[in-house]
Amino acid sequence: MTKVLVIHSSPRGPVSDSRKLGEHILKRLRTGGGVTEVTVRDLPADPVAHVDAVLVRAMFTPKEAQSEVEAASLRLSDELVDELLAADVLVISVPLYNFSIPSVLKAWIDQIVRPGRTFEYKDTGPNPLVHGKRAYVATTRGGAYIGTPMQSWDHQEPHLRTILGFIGITDVTFVHAEGTVYDADTVSRAEARVDELISAEAA
Repeated sequence: MTKVLVIHSSPRGPVSDSRKLGEHILKRLRTGGGVTEVTVRDLPADPVAHVDAVLVRAMFTPKEAQSEVEAASLRLSDELVDELLAADVLVISVPLYNFSIPSVLKAWIDQIVRPGRTFEYKDTGPNPLVHGKRAYVATTRGGAYIGTPMQSWDHQEPHLRTILGFIGITDVTFVHAEGTVYDADTVSRAEARVDELISAEAA
C-alpha cells in the first residue's frame, strides 16, 4: 500500500523534460504494483504562496496564541505538510534554473519546512520529524555538470538533498538528464536508468 506525492516545478508543463522524467518514474512505480494513491502538485499551474511576515510569525506561535489572521495563514502550509506526511514516496521533477531550482519549488519548500511539524529544535540542534519516506528527484540540465569543472555551479542537487535530509528524508535517489540543449537522447537514457533502478529495488 503505497501513497505517492508528485511535485512538478517546470513552467513548461507537458513539454517539460523534467516533468517527462518524473512521470516516467511514477509510471514505473505504478508498474511495480502497490501504488494505491497519487497526489500531484503542479506548482507552475497552481503555485503556492511565498512565505510572508504573517506566516513566519504564525509558524513560531503556539496554536492557542495565534490570531485568526495567523491561523488562516497556516491553512495552506498545513495542507501541504499533511500531504507530505501522508505519502510514502515523494517524486520531484525539477529543471536546473540559473544553477538552482525554480522559485515555485522554493516556495513549496518554505511552506513544508515547519518547526514542530517537519523538524524541531533541541538542545543538540535541529531534529528531523519526517521519517520512513523514499524520494526520487528527476532533474534536467541544459549543460553538463557532473564530473566537469561546472559541478560546483550545481546548486540544485546539493540544496534539495540538504533540505530533504534536514526534515528527515535521507533515502533519496537523483536521476539526472544532462545536456538537454545538445543531446537529444539524454532523457531517454535517464528513463532507462530509472527502469534499472526500480527493477533492482524490486528484486
